[in-house]
Amino acid sequence: MRLHHALALLALASPAIVSCKAPSGYETQADTAASMYELHETIDDTRVQMMDAIENLRQIQRDAEVDPRPAFETYLDNVKKLEKSGDGLARAVRAIEHQGQDHFDAWEARIEQIQKESLRTRSLERRAVRRDDWLGLLERAQVYMDGYGSFVVDLRDVATYLESDLNATGIATVADEIGRIEGKVRAELERMHQLMDRLEASAETFGPLPSARVEDEAADESDED
Repeated sequence: MRLHHALALLALASPAIVSCKAPSGYETQADTAASMYELHETIDDTRVQMMDAIENLRQIQRDAEVDPRPAFETYLDNVKKLEKSGDGLARAVRAIEHQGQDHFDAWEARIEQIQKESLRTRSLERRAVRRDDWLGLLERAQVYMDGYGSFVVDLRDVATYLESDLNATGIATVADEIGRIEGKVRAELERMHQLMDRLEASAETFGPLPSARVEDEAADESDED
């Protein structure tokens, strides 16, 4: 709440910044925060897709003696969605990187315009703190992306294996691999939740909530009432 108020005062007190052609500092802040929320929402979508894929793997095993084809076809769709979601995750991470870089580059340039040395120093310190948080978030996102990519490759490998050997004995020969994937998904979900928490915290300190999210949260609170 204090951050929102401070940014509103900044907009009123800095007509020179608002009138320039380049985006204002609080606008680039909000753009970066919006990218963080976008990644957060994309990760949440992939969580559901991931659990669906695991459930359909189990269903393939349960139907091995009957007809595993329906469950297998659904599983294939799950894998394709997860592969497509991987592209969306990568785009969201790149957006955080590019928009964040634009924000910190512009911040550095504005610091040079501050006449009072103590304020310049204070702004440099604040920029360093915010930039470290942003870099730490990007590093954690990349670690998550690496794990996610490896997990989806495992799912695709099982699909490719079974596509030519979809029968009770063929399914039995990958039971150990399916068990390993089920164990791996627990670690993936833990990393997922940790990154989502970090995204939420970073986005809220980066700037005002994007208007669409403010409206969504207001609607959620109204529903709860």
